[in-house]
Amino acid sequence: MSKLPRVSGNAMIKYLVNKKGFRKSHQKESHVSLRNDDVNRFTSVPSKNDELGTGLTKQILDDCGITRDEFTLDYQNGLIK
Repeated sequence: MSKLPRVSGNAMIKYLVNKKGFRKSHQKESHVSLRNDDVNRFTSVPSKNDELGTGLTKQILDDCGITRDEFTLDYQNGLIK
C-alpha cells in the first residue's frame, strides 16, 4: 500500500468537483459540503490552503467511495493540484 499524498482542502475540493462528479451543496463558515447525486455520496471538506491530515483525508475518501490507490494514482498523474 502506497503512502497517502498530502493535499490542501482547496485542492481536495477542486479534485472532487472537477474530476469525480461532486457539486458544492452549501458552505458553512470554513467547510464546504459536497454531494454526488449519481452515487448518493456526501462529504464535508475544510476550505483552507493548509494540508489535510491523513486521518481526515482517509475519511473524506471513504465518504466519497474513492480508494486510497485510486487517489494516489490520480495524484501521481497530476489530476490533483
